[in-house]
Amino acid sequence: MYTSKRQQKIAERKKSAHKSKLTSTGSYSTQTAFRDAERNFKSRLPEPDYSRVIDFDQIENINSDGYDEFIKVELDCDLGEKCHEIFEDLSTDQVKINRRFGYMLKNIPGFIFIRNPFTPNSQRQLVKRCVRDFACYPNINNLDTHYVLPKEGLWRVHEKVIKGELTKDDPEFYAPLKVTKDQTTNNNYNDEEVSKDSLNGLYREDDKDDKKSNSATNVADSKTDPLPSATVPILPPAQLFRKLRWTTLGYQYHWTTKTYHLDRRYPFPKDINDLTTAIVKSIYPLQLKDKNFVNNNIVEQWRAEAGVVNYYHLRDNLMGHVDRSEINMDAPLVSISLGHTCIFLMGGPTRDTPPTSMYLKSGDIIVMCSPCRSWFHGVPRIIDETLPSYLSPYNGDDEEWYNFGHPMKPHRMRMVHDLVLNYGLVKKMESPDRASTRHLTRFHTDEYIDFLYRVTPENVEELSQQQTRFNVGEDCPIFEGLFEFCSISAGGSIGAANKLISGESDIAINWSGGLHHAKRFEASGFCYVNDIVLAILELLRFHQRVLYIDIDIHHGDGVEEAFYTTDRVLTCSFHKFGQFFPGTGDVGDTGYGKGKHYAVNFPLKDGMDDWSYQNVFRPVVQHIIDWYRPGAVVLQCGADSLAGDRLGCFNLSMKGHAACVEFVKGFDLPLMVVGGGGYTIRNVARVWTYETGLLLGEHLSEDLPYNNYLEYYGPEYKLDVPSNNMENMNTPAYLNEMKAKVFDNLRHIPFAPSVQMQEVPRNYASDNDDSDDEDPDIRLSQRLRDSHIVPETELSDSEDEGNRRNEQSFIGHRSDHSRKPRNGTSSYNMDTDSMFF
Repeated sequence: MYTSKRQQKIAERKKSAHKSKLTSTGSYSTQTAFRDAERNFKSRLPEPDYSRVIDFDQIENINSDGYDEFIKVELDCDLGEKCHEIFEDLSTDQVKINRRFGYMLKNIPGFIFIRNPFTPNSQRQLVKRCVRDFACYPNINNLDTHYVLPKEGLWRVHEKVIKGELTKDDPEFYAPLKVTKDQTTNNNYNDEEVSKDSLNGLYREDDKDDKKSNSATNVADSKTDPLPSATVPILPPAQLFRKLRWTTLGYQYHWTTKTYHLDRRYPFPKDINDLTTAIVKSIYPLQLKDKNFVNNNIVEQWRAEAGVVNYYHLRDNLMGHVDRSEINMDAPLVSISLGHTCIFLMGGPTRDTPPTSMYLKSGDIIVMCSPCRSWFHGVPRIIDETLPSYLSPYNGDDEEWYNFGHPMKPHRMRMVHDLVLNYGLVKKMESPDRASTRHLTRFHTDEYIDFLYRVTPENVEELSQQQTRFNVGEDCPIFEGLFEFCSISAGGSIGAANKLISGESDIAINWSGGLHHAKRFEASGFCYVNDIVLAILELLRFHQRVLYIDIDIHHGDGVEEAFYTTDRVLTCSFHKFGQFFPGTGDVGDTGYGKGKHYAVNFPLKDGMDDWSYQNVFRPVVQHIIDWYRPGAVVLQCGADSLAGDRLGCFNLSMKGHAACVEFVKGFDLPLMVVGGGGYTIRNVARVWTYETGLLLGEHLSEDLPYNNYLEYYGPEYKLDVPSNNMENMNTPAYLNEMKAKVFDNLRHIPFAPSVQMQEVPRNYASDNDDSDDEDPDIRLSQRLRDSHIVPETELSDSEDEGNRRNEQSFIGHRSDHSRKPRNGTSSYNMDTDSMFF
């Protein structure tokens, strides 16, 4: 999907060039069959050809289409039951998986494919082990070359940061370099003797008794370790952990020579040994008689002695290669895949053999025995958007699992969009454009936006000084597509404001917005670009006064700071106050200079329930609107104030939260509603969907419709978030005291303060000019763009809507009528069917 004809033309040009290169006799003339397959699957443009990729989940359908290259074989044991026992999976809500069969390929003797035998809970346990327990003492990983890593491992340090137990001011926060610039060398913990007492029953008993139980380990095998560098960056735990690429188990691997340290062996995890032993036992004695393959490995003599855990990122790949490191190349090699689906290529003895491609999904197992044990294989592509829902960081069955992913991933917006879609609300809404850098710099500094535009996970080390300057790091990590995320979020809010200004909509929604912590020149609290401030600046072009209301559990400090010295925006925030991020928003913080008394803060304590919230929200907001007389209202609806939120501590029900939205809607003012926080994702999707229906005037059934994320809403599958029995620490006396202070502050502001202003026409020129004649590689000047503007009355529906059809997370409804732009003194006849989401 392209957002403009310019992008489409560039894509078509690249496709044409790629096609010409493929058909040219001089191109890739020496390319092998394996390399050709790799190029196909690595290609981002054009898209790879997946037509011949084997999907073992659809194996029966594949066979029925004429494929005869597979042999279905019965395993010696039920691996599903075996995994259930090994991981002590006692969950009763997950169906046990029966795995008595595997698959062999006739053209690849020694290759056995076993479909996922793990329950979701078992997979999560395996991931935790790989991330938390294996990438630490005594095992060695790729970061050990340069850093003195903590014995507990980077992940446990990262968890302490998440929980607030460790800050960047603590000496343990950063892992020191092994070699400093003055060539001072630090000791690495892996040089120490492994303590048997540190194993805690997680490793095999024989490993505790004999570190060198195999005779091969007695061979003198000293290998030189790679030298550390003094120029690698010192990074926070979360960023340093993203640099982790591998860790070794048992015999340690020497990556420089692609061989093992036979004199350096650490204990092998007991559960992984039991699992791999069960897998090897299950394939005995499989055979392919016509290919002279018989798996005659003696199971009793097999045991796991060495392993490598690879940590792949979405853009990573594993080049075609042959494993020649092990002493016994006839023994089975067991590989287990966890996470996103990838493309696995299994070739032949040389790269000239055309490889067989297959999907390797989370939990799938591959066993390679001789002779294919020495054949070429690789992983050219990891496929985005294929992570199973049970591995999402928002899975509700496992509280601990939440820390293994960032709470604000776009997956949250996909769930909201999907639920809104399946309730049939999408037909009343439409999509906005993305924001350009020109839009973003109306509030943020040029240097900051330029940094967000340029920074990626790959070049973040090169921009480390700017990273510190702009407060990007631990709380605001760098991720793939960061600027795109910012432009989508801000573009939705800016577009929503323009819909209100033009009169096309009376109510506008952008659930991907509401990032109220971002400052003019720095990020804060996972807010990079303050879409709310940008939207309010748009509204101020046509309205004398704008009211901002914030019901997120966190104080809306970024918005308040932006308008702290003006009377044209009154900010009102109801939030938790005390030892709680961001630590601002005291009732006495009321503004400065001309903006004195135009910042309203209502600090609250834990356990705020529906009745107490409405008892303060309604009178305060009613008083503000009656006295301040805003021309438009922006309402931030952070869902972390709901009961049961992972990071919140209020006790609002879904209907109690929505009552605030309904109350503000009742004033019949131009209303913009944005999202915000919310970290129990199923409840975020519920409340924002419910409030979308409320704003549209649609009654939604309490029974959730079928949707792509239905399993998240179990076991009740209802459109409801009830309160719980949490104690309300906000006594009536405390709330009345706060109300009195707020009202005392408001009495200092004049009635409907006047502003000398004139209506400023909106420049509707798009940053993406779609002229069919333009060269997409040449950017037009602003004057030329202005000359191409066509009045809206001359556009057909298809032309008017065509530039908005993209895959964004917010959609909207367009009014059937048009009205002149509003100004701050007009009166309005509200049309509640007009909606922009």
